[in-house]
Amino acid sequence: MDRAGEGMDKELKGEVRRKRRDPAATKDKILVAAEKLFSRKGFSGTSMSEIAAKGKVTQSLIHHYFGSKEGLFLEVMRRHLVRMGRMGRKRMEQAIQGDDYLAAGLTAYFRMLADTPLLVHMGAWFTLFFLQHPRPVRMIEGGDAEEDANQRYIFDLCEDMVRAMSEMQQKGLMRQDIDPAALLMMIFSAAEHWHEAKLRLLRRLPHDTAERVDDDKYLETLIKIIIDGARPRPAQV
Repeated sequence: MDRAGEGMDKELKGEVRRKRRDPAATKDKILVAAEKLFSRKGFSGTSMSEIAAKGKVTQSLIHHYFGSKEGLFLEVMRRHLVRMGRMGRKRMEQAIQGDDYLAAGLTAYFRMLADTPLLVHMGAWFTLFFLQHPRPVRMIEGGDAEEDANQRYIFDLCEDMVRAMSEMQQKGLMRQDIDPAALLMMIFSAAEHWHEAKLRLLRRLPHDTAERVDDDKYLETLIKIIIDGARPRPAQV
C-alpha cells in the first residue's frame, strides 16, 4: 500500500474507533444530512463531499458504513418507506373502517402528504432515481422485523385496497367497467402529483383564480370526479 493509501486507511480506522461507541448515532447523522441534501438536489446533484461536510464526517466514513453514494441513497429511501408505512398504518387504518372506504382512504393519504412535504420531495427524487437506475425490487432490505413490516405495509395496503374494490364491484357498489388497480394508481397519482407540483401548476392560472384552488378545494373536486365517478351509474344499479 502506498503512503496515500496508508494515510487514508489510518484516517478511516481512527475515525471508526472514535465513533465506535455509538455507530448508530453516527450513521443516523450521516443519513439525516444525506436526506436533507437529496431532498433538495436529488441523487445526481448531491456530492459525497457535500454530505460529509453537512454530517461533519469524512467521506471515508460514509463509504465504510454505506459502501457508495448509491448505497447511501437506497438506505435513505428505505428509511423513507419505513416512515411512510408507519404513518400510513396509523392514518389509513383509522380512516378505512367506515362505509365510504375509498373517499376516506384518499382523504387520509392526501392529508398525510400535505403534512409531510419532505416525504413528497423525496418521493419525486426516488422516481427520477429509479428511471435512471432501474431495479426489479419492491422492498429495500436492511431493517429489523418491525421496520420491514412498516415498509411492507404500503404494498400490502395496495393489495388490500384492490381486493376491497373488487368486492365492491361484486356487490354492485362500483362500476364494472373500471379496473380496480388502475383506479388505485389514479388515486395515488392525483394526490402525489398535486403536492409535488401545485406551486408550478397554479402559476398557470390568473392570480384571483389560483387563490380559490387550495388543498381542500382540490381534494373535494378529486373525490367528486374519481370516487363518485366510480360509483355505479343509474342504469347499472
